[in-house]
Amino acid sequence: MGDGERTQGALPDGDPADVDTLRLTEAQLLETVLAVSAEITRLEAMRVRLMDAVDSRCRVDVLGHPHAKAWLAAHTMLEPGRRVGS
Repeated sequence: MGDGERTQGALPDGDPADVDTLRLTEAQLLETVLAVSAEITRLEAMRVRLMDAVDSRCRVDVLGHPHAKAWLAAHTMLEPGRRVGS
């Protein structure tokens, strides 16, 4: 696969929701799923680092919530996890 073909199936420029999945070849579709998954993993690692900083630096009066997990859950579709033994 040449470079031009590779970029066709890689992460799209602009809004990822605009990807016309029906126009991708099967190989491009598979490659794009893996590229998106790698990007999700990278962004999740960044969120973990950022939330660690939020948790250690932001007080309740700044968060408007009892803890960082509650703040994140209130502003995203995530739900706070339960700790083992809780």
